[in-house]
Formats: sequence, structure tokens, C-alpha cells
Amino acid sequence: MSDKKQSGSDNEPSATVTIAGHYARMILPDPPADRPFIYINMVTSIDGKATVEGSERGLGSADDKRMMQELRVHADAVMNGASTLRISGSSPRVRDSGLKAQRLEHGLSPQPIGVIVSRSGDLPLDVPFFTSREFEAVVFLTETTPHDRVAAIRATGRKVVIVPGASGNALQIVQALRRDFGVRHLLCEGGPSMNRALLEARVADEIFLTLAPKIVAGKESLTAVEGSAFDRSSMPQLSLKEHLLDQATDELFLRYAISYQ
Repeated sequence: MSDKKQSGSDNEPSATVTIAGHYARMILPDPPADRPFIYINMVTSIDGKATVEGSERGLGSADDKRMMQELRVHADAVMNGASTLRISGSSPRVRDSGLKAQRLEHGLSPQPIGVIVSRSGDLPLDVPFFTSREFEAVVFLTETTPHDRVAAIRATGRKVVIVPGASGNALQIVQALRRDFGVRHLLCEGGPSMNRALLEARVADEIFLTLAPKIVAGKESLTAVEGSAFDRSSMPQLSLKEHLLDQATDELFLRYAISYQ
């Protein structure tokens, strides 16, 4: 990895520092009183696509995966939507022993809690999210989830929370994570529909975006946020807090604060 970082506070030439470890060393803001501080992490191509051939695989480099792991250092919980679990078999694990040690130094458990949100309950129960006992996990289902699927998920030993089935339940979910599981900092790793739900509920506080030097194109390729469009009066506003350049991969690591009109 390159030893150069470009920080987004001015237009002066960047100082020489190490990118690796940067996210692990940062300090996130304190959460609001009734929910976690929520930060989203995504990787997209230059043309804004978050998937290639149906998944995010192939967009980010090994450096991007390292930075993703560093963002998990601060998370009490890591949340994904059901589609992300079905496609990528995601889990919240922090793999590096040094990063796990940093979590302990911050007063956190060795591993974040895994969180999956699903309306249908149609989930692959043979993936590490359900089979591993290295981390705790909770699945949020809805009142409309078929009873047999609720029972099958409960049989894995994972905790199940039932929330209202109507759209717009993101606020109830994140409030439950704070109230019932003590989650102060929640990392959301997608997918695009989950990102849209958090933004619509006005509970996403920051977004970390890796901009990969690739072009995907194609109407079928998802962007970082999918769902009904915001209009001019409701679209969230972003302010750039920092940008890092990885000269080994030409990836830009962007950190934005999110505000709402």
C-alpha cells in the first residue's frame, strides 16, 4: 500500500502518511440519545455503480477490504440487508488480531454484533452469519414474515426481533438496537435498499465511500442507493469531511457527513 494520504481540508499538496490504520485510529461522534450513530460504508465505480454482475465483488481492492475491516473497529454492530447476505454471505467478523485488540482497547467486545433485516425471512441458514458462534447476531423480521421462516431462523439460535411490516420501519429497528442491545455505533454495509431506508428515515449520519477507478455502466447495475427518488426539497446533503488517496490502487476513500433539509 502507498504511504501517501491526501486529506480533504484544503488544496495543498498532501503530507506523506500511512493510509493503513487511518480509519482504525479515528474517533466517531457520540450517538444521539435514542438511537446509534449510523455510518454507511460502500464502494462504487466512477459511474456510481455498486454492483458488477450482481454483486459488489470486483469493485474494491484488497486495500478497500482492509479499510472496511478498520471501520468495523468502532462498530457495536454491523448491519446488512437480506439481499447482501444472500449474494455475498456477509458476516460482521473482524479478522485481524490487531484490529480486534483495538476494539478491546475501546471497551468493545472482540466482534461486533451481526444484524440482518429481512421482510421475507428467505435467508441462507448455512452461512457463517448463522453457523458461527464467534459473534452474536440478531435478525429483524416483520409481522408479515411467514411463520415457518421465523421458526427456522429462531432454530439457528440467533435472536429474532419482529417489527412492523410496513415500509419506513428503519427508525424502529435502529431504536431497538440502541434500547435492547446497547448499540451506540452502527455500521451499515448495504445494500442499496437498506441505505435508502436509513436515509429516508433521516438516521444515517455519515457515509464512507470508496471510489474505485473502474467503469461498470448498465441499467441493471445497482447504485449505492436504490429506491424511490428524493426530490429537490428532500434529498440529503453531504459535506466532505476527508478524502484519502491510495496511490497503489488509485482508489479514493471519501468520508461525508450527512444532513437533511
